[in-house]
Amino acid sequence: MSENESQLSDSSEPFLNYARLQDDVETQSETEEFTCIGIHERYIAVGTNSGKILLFNGKNKLFKVFKSHVGRVNAISIDKSGDTIASAGEDGFVYVQILSENNRIQHKYTTAIRALRLDPSSKDKVFVCGGLKGQVILNKKSWFSYQDMVIHENEGPISTIAFAYPFVAWCNEYGTKVYNVEQESSVTYVPKPEDVPSTNEIKPKLCWYGNSRLVIGWGEVLTSVQLNFKSPATGNRIWFGEQGAVFRVGFWINGVAIFDADRVSLLAYNKAEGIEPPSIHVVSLRSGESESEECLPIRDFETLAPADYQFEWDATAPSSAPQPVFLLAPRMIVRVTPRSQQDHIDWAVAHHDFPAAIAIAERSPEFSAQYRQALKEQHLDYLFAQRAIPQAAAICPAYCGKDAQMWERWIARFNGIQKLQLLLPYIPLNEPRLPLPVYTLVLNYVLYNDVKAFLGLIRAWPRPLGNSADLYDPKGLVSLLEQMKASKPEPAVQEALALLYEMTGDVDRAIACYLEGSLTNVADAPVFEWVEKYEKVAAVAQKALVLFRLSSKQAATLFVNHMEEVPPQSVVKQLQAEPRFQEAYLHELFCTHTSEYNTEEFKSLHALQLDLLVQFDSPDLLFFLETSQEYDVPTALNRCLHSATPHTREVIYLYSRLGDTSRALQMIVQDLGDVDMALEFVQKWKDRDLWDDLVRYSIVKPAFVGALLDRAGEYINATTLIECIPEGMEIPQLKEKLIHVLGNYSLELELRQGCNTILTSDMAELYERLVKKKMAGIRLNPDAVCTICQQELFQIRKATRTCPPPAVVAFHCSHLYHRSCLEHVCARFDNVKEGEKVKLRCIRCESGEAHEDGVHESQDAVEMAFELQEESESE
Repeated sequence: MSENESQLSDSSEPFLNYARLQDDVETQSETEEFTCIGIHERYIAVGTNSGKILLFNGKNKLFKVFKSHVGRVNAISIDKSGDTIASAGEDGFVYVQILSENNRIQHKYTTAIRALRLDPSSKDKVFVCGGLKGQVILNKKSWFSYQDMVIHENEGPISTIAFAYPFVAWCNEYGTKVYNVEQESSVTYVPKPEDVPSTNEIKPKLCWYGNSRLVIGWGEVLTSVQLNFKSPATGNRIWFGEQGAVFRVGFWINGVAIFDADRVSLLAYNKAEGIEPPSIHVVSLRSGESESEECLPIRDFETLAPADYQFEWDATAPSSAPQPVFLLAPRMIVRVTPRSQQDHIDWAVAHHDFPAAIAIAERSPEFSAQYRQALKEQHLDYLFAQRAIPQAAAICPAYCGKDAQMWERWIARFNGIQKLQLLLPYIPLNEPRLPLPVYTLVLNYVLYNDVKAFLGLIRAWPRPLGNSADLYDPKGLVSLLEQMKASKPEPAVQEALALLYEMTGDVDRAIACYLEGSLTNVADAPVFEWVEKYEKVAAVAQKALVLFRLSSKQAATLFVNHMEEVPPQSVVKQLQAEPRFQEAYLHELFCTHTSEYNTEEFKSLHALQLDLLVQFDSPDLLFFLETSQEYDVPTALNRCLHSATPHTREVIYLYSRLGDTSRALQMIVQDLGDVDMALEFVQKWKDRDLWDDLVRYSIVKPAFVGALLDRAGEYINATTLIECIPEGMEIPQLKEKLIHVLGNYSLELELRQGCNTILTSDMAELYERLVKKKMAGIRLNPDAVCTICQQELFQIRKATRTCPPPAVVAFHCSHLYHRSCLEHVCARFDNVKEGEKVKLRCIRCESGEAHEDGVHESQDAVEMAFELQEESESE
């Protein structure tokens, strides 16, 4: 198996890398049968069926051999420093080998030892072992020697041990136990899952995450146990275990190793023997879902049992980062490592997925900018090799970015295969600004391959200003275009030459290029802008037809804006050969300078414009007729009536201007059949006879009558209309229309009644307010005098209780009278006979508006006057 060999299909990237250890490892496997393995970052230790322990360095070279055991080596464990190696064998011995001292410590037990773990962090060579006798033995150093302490027994053979100081975990036929060696107390117990095979078929597997989380793989069941503690007021912490999620993974778990902080690598053994080789699954501890499944091509896997494999990793390494794992089989060792970012990039490149490779490189700070740029160039090279030139051009802006040198290289590459036109939309003009020769190369290429594209470039690129910031030198291009024009007089060449002439300051020659007459229908021709900018109107005054052929809209705007310099009559005369240009010019003139054009001076042009509008059936004809005051109405009517195309609305307007509104209305009804227009027309002229005409013209058209019925009551009297309908006329949906008319009439009656009710209510309310106002008192001054006799109004001093003061009349106009004085004067003015009632009114202002019919006689005021008189006399 090569360094990156896997069994995955080419369409899916593998999750892990696999490498079979070769060199001395492969050589030893030919003569030795491997039985167990221990891992350290500096070397690996391999136990054999013959009792040897082989040490291989990182380059798979054998550097030491221990012949310790008589028979099979069952387990090997290495401490964190790598200086101490412990091994357990079928012969019942445990050997602790100290490499730096070349010393070996021997421990003899009565039965085979099947499981062994060193305390990874201890310098005292503490280890835990167990085997067929069913005892879990903790061996640690005492004062003068090493002492064994049995911490568990009598529950069957010990199949698996895991040590993460101060906790030891082991498995037997009943379940998994965790023990605290510091406190010499049990921490937790996890029963054996249901429906799992016995330890004789497949051993349970244990894996510590740090020293507080234990992962158990037993049969198909994956279990996580979290260790926590309580802190009592006095004494040591009380540790306990909490069982987490339990997952059934669907295969026998033959090995558990840390992949990263949230995932584990599981060695899967397929229960159907001989069908498939073992596989490795990366499983999430959060969900239990397998994120990867990859089969391992193990030699002679059909003959191997679960006990023949060992899945081992460096237990002293941190658990947060992905770790390499070693799979041991009797005749081979496979190193399994998580794929690095470089591996992902290499796989993507190998499968031509360059965007994915580049995305990975840009996300990872470990890759330099040069490396990322090399990947991009490799992608472009691949696209060139595949002849996918348009795709290569499209990604150049993203890949080249602001790297001017890279842009130069790839512009040269595109030019070399004559595909530079594909890169044109993406070539940067700024940031980065490329050297002038590069832009000149591009322009020359485009000029000789696509003149229209060349014209588009010099229009789109920034205009040269004659300094170092220019993209190109227009003078150098002028000579090339002049030569090309002589041999290949295309319109695009002429336009490009005109633009370059203008850039170099030769405006007359630039304008002349457009006035030669070979260019027509040029969109956004700059010649009009140049004529305005450089004040060349006089120079083109006699070139109206040429300019209109370039762009009739721009030409019309130009000559209309300069009608004082180029008289309209002159322009119209030059356009005699093209009546449509005449119509376009006159319409622009009419719309832009309506007041100046709508005069007697241009009456002949109005007549010509009328003929052109009729001739070309212009939609602007009606607007012209309604706005212009300089055309003969009968002539216009005759032209419209005898036109090849009917101009009904225009004729209606002209009839109405001539006063023949009845004829106009008749055409609206009979020719247009437009009810709304007919009603608006009648309302506009406010002629009662037109309403009768409308009914008379409508009677012959049932559909029109129906439309009038729909509007009956709003514009026209329904009764009059219905009376005029001839007997036997069939009107579509007459029933619905009559119901509508009656409904409108009923609604009108209800509205009238409602209005009358509101008016009556308002009138009563206003009358009540008037009465209250009339009855309100008027403030009078005690010193006031009569307007007629000029005597004191109340005469308090002369009045007595038996002889009260005279009555007073007060008007709202503020004039006051003695009643007797006012009656006498009014009777004389009105010649009232004795015994007749006198109508009182204010003789000063003739208002006739008195309080309480003109009279205000207040007994309260008299009483108050007497009281004032008495107070005065008492004083």
